[in-house]
Order: sequence, then C-alpha cells, then structure tokens
Amino acid sequence: RMNYLIKVPRNVRLIVEGSGEAHFEGVAGDIQANMHQGEITLRLPQDGAFGIDASVRVGSVISDFPGDTKRRTWFLGHTFTGAPQTAHKLYLREGFGDILILKASPTVTIAAR
Repeated sequence: RMNYLIKVPRNVRLIVEGSGEAHFEGVAGDIQANMHQGEITLRLPQDGAFGIDASVRVGSVISDFPGDTKRRTWFLGHTFTGAPQTAHKLYLREGFGDILILKASPTVTIAAR
C-alpha cells in the first residue's frame, strides 16, 4: 500500500486515473478523475463556482453543491450534474465506489494574547 501527498498550486488543472482512493483538498481549478475502484473525495472552496459532471457505475455521488441527481437502473449507479456554465470543470468517473463533493470548512484563525 502506498500513499502520496502531492502539493500543487490552487488553480492547477489535474488529471488522475487509476484504482484506490483520490482525495483533493483546496483545489479550485479543473479536475478530471477517472477511478476504477475506490473513492473520490473533493473538499472545494465554498465560494468556488464549479461545473460538475460526476458519475458512478456502482455507488453514490454526494454533493454539498447544488445540482441534479439521477439514479441508474436497478439502483446500482448514480449521476450528478451541477452548474455547467461556470469556469472550473469537475469531470469525475468512478467504477465501483463513491464520489463525495464537499464544501471545505472556512479557515479559522485564532489570535493569542
């Protein structure tokens, strides 16, 4: 088992393919993720505008962002689309697993005296 932590500029365009889990945090650019098995999790800026095209063959798509949800035949798959006119595009495909599209919590700064 291998884990990678890759730091990239906030507005970078990412393309990821493979199996396993892919977690994105704080990325505000275009993301294209095509995973065969596992989970895709995105924690996106709350104020960001994203065009979302997400689909799962077996599993669910859960999103904090507004959009349309459709179940596939026999409740095995799930699709989600939202705000296609926006600047940043999310193209997400999962074979067997889930896609979670979450709004990141705002950063809290604590000042010490």
